[in-house]
Formats: sequence, C-alpha cells, structure tokens
Amino acid sequence: MTNNSYLNNLHVWQLEFINRYMVDRKTRSLLVAKPGTGKTLTALLTGAEMLRNHFSDAVIALSDQLVIREQWLLMIRSINLDFAEAEPGGEYKKHKAYSLTLQDLKGEAERSLIAAAKKINFFIIVDEIHRSNSIENLSNNILKANSSTKFLYISGTVPKSLSLFDKNYTLDTEYIFEDAIIKLPETKVIIASLSPSFSILDKLLQQKIKIDDLQWREFETLISQLLEKDGYMVELTRGTKDGGVDIFASKNLGIAGEFRTVWQAKKNALKNKVDLSVIRELADTRNEFKASKGIIVTTTYLTQGALRRIQRDNHILGKIDRDDLNTWIRKILMDN
Repeated sequence: MTNNSYLNNLHVWQLEFINRYMVDRKTRSLLVAKPGTGKTLTALLTGAEMLRNHFSDAVIALSDQLVIREQWLLMIRSINLDFAEAEPGGEYKKHKAYSLTLQDLKGEAERSLIAAAKKINFFIIVDEIHRSNSIENLSNNILKANSSTKFLYISGTVPKSLSLFDKNYTLDTEYIFEDAIIKLPETKVIIASLSPSFSILDKLLQQKIKIDDLQWREFETLISQLLEKDGYMVELTRGTKDGGVDIFASKNLGIAGEFRTVWQAKKNALKNKVDLSVIRELADTRNEFKASKGIIVTTTYLTQGALRRIQRDNHILGKIDRDDLNTWIRKILMDN
C-alpha cells in the first residue's frame, strides 16, 4: 500500500494532477512538467491511487535506460508499493508494481506482457516519452489486448517527435504544469498539434478566428478550455449535437464543499434563440446527475420564456449567452 503521508506533502500542481487524473482516467495521457519538479513521485502516487480505488490491477514504470529503471524501483519501494520482478515468460500479478526498460520487453518478454494484459488492467507509466520512439507499437498491441489499460506518458518537455502522435496514436488528455514551457513559440506549435483545444483558444484569443467560425464540437472544446482557465476540473464528454451533457465541470469551494456543474453548449445561428424546452431539458439533466447547477452556454440569446425560467431557478440554473460569452473571452484575454 502507499504511504499516504506523501499526499500531504505534495505541491499544489501535483495534487491537482492526481485529482484531475482520477476523474479523467483517459487511455493515453501526457504529463509535462520541468525536470526536478517531482513527476516520478506524482506518476507513482497516481498509480497507487488507481490501485487503491480498483481502477487498475497493477502498475508498470517503463523507461529507456537501466539506471532510470533502478531509480523508479527505489521510488516504488520508498512509497511502499508492493514490488515484483518481471521475467521473460513469467507471470504478472495483480496488486504489484514493476519497473522495466523498453529493452527488457523484447521477444518472449513482450509476448508475456501482452498475454498478461488480457487478464490484468495495467496502469503503465512511460518515462521521458520524447525519447521513447519504440513505444508506439508496444502500446498499441497492449491496448488491443485490453482497452482498459491506461498509459501515462511523462516528460520534462513537450515531445518534439510528432511522428509519435500521428492519427493512429492520439492523446486523450494533456496536462502541462509549467507556464514557461507553454509560452515558448516553438512549444505552442507542438501543443497545437497534440491538443486541438489549445489551438482553438489560442487562435480565438489572438482574434484569428471568431466564435461563429467554430464547428459545434470546437465550440464545446472552447467552453471546456475557458472553464479550465477559471479553475474548474473539466470533463468534456464524447457527446453529439443533440441534447445531453456536453461538459461536467467541478470546483472545490473549500468549506462550502464541491461545486459540480453540468453544461449544455448550443452553437446556433444568431437568429435561432434558445427556447424554454431546452431549459427544461437542462433542468432535468441537472436533476439526473445531481449537479449543483445546470448552465446553458450559447452563441445566440434566449427567448423570454427561457430567460424567465433561468431567473426563477437561478440557484440551480444559469445561462451564458452571446454577450456573456464575449465578456468571458475578453476576461481571459486580459489575464493572458
């Protein structure tokens, strides 16, 4: 089991990452933070939390050098994770942690891991992804064996080898915790390739595009980015154009507890106002998910009937219309 005292001594960004990851738990995620800030500990404690909550069965730390493998092993032992040796042809066990190199996983050893993945939900940490050019085929084969496997790629820099992130090898989530890294012009190009949402917000803030130019999915992504800028933990659903929840967003309000919201994004032509039926649907959705508040955000405006319902139930319903949205974007622009 993990030494929980570590969690009490983490930096804010480390706790933020662990908390966000436990909500997201996407298949492939990228964590970027500068060297020496504690990515190794953060990744392992995330793995320990995945084990504790039964989201994963075993943890693997995968690196490209023997000396780094030993460093991972020392850290695994220091936080009291149960360590086990992995041998070619050997069996992997549940509730264990393994430290391996890419060179360890050749031939029979690779086949053994893939066979184990059919029975075990692994949480696999890949160290310094920008150096690991051979990880693509291995990760694809493991995911074919078990789509519940989770990969966390970590790096001290945004990966420059874009061939790692082609159309067959996309990231589901990106976490970047170093402002200096993000603000480099050359880094923005790379992030934009890995994260379409970054590109949308960046272009909008630079006034290179307008809200009306966005497709409906781009609009939802924009709202999720604005929420993240305002300090929310955000989950963008894989929804459709029609109804339902587009975004879950939550924020810890301290002694007031967790503020959890559901959002519907309506990308309409200016002449098409949001009517009362949409607000009724939003109210039902809020009730269904037991959220603190349901919020409609739209590129247009609301009808009088819809506005009256929002005003009547403003403690559980909210709206962001075209004017509110432009104000929100301008605020973010000023903050940047």
